[in-house]
Amino acid sequence: MSALGRPPAEDPLAVHAACSARALEREGIPMVLVVRDARAGAPDVLPVADERERADGAVLAGLLARYDDALAPLREGSADVPDGPSAPAPDRTGGARLIPSLVVLADGHLREDG
Repeated sequence: MSALGRPPAEDPLAVHAACSARALEREGIPMVLVVRDARAGAPDVLPVADERERADGAVLAGLLARYDDALAPLREGSADVPDGPSAPAPDRTGGARLIPSLVVLADGHLREDG
């Protein structure tokens, strides 16, 4: 089974906490690269000819939505989030909501060695 076919994490908050405790800058983070054409008039969705890539995209979108919902307590302040010097920096990219979900997705579904 490919890493993408693994079942969703049962406790995304625990996976996120474990990932946050690791030295990811040294261990590396598996990633998904998405390129969006932000030019005026560009289509929001580009056609994907490869059936397997479309299927993988649908799986990734479903997992991302699931983890986004499960990690809502991080955004709502009801989960353990560091204070003081280790508190998250202000969000200057607009990606703060997405990043925790991507970390959990990458940890469970993009590492071939699991």
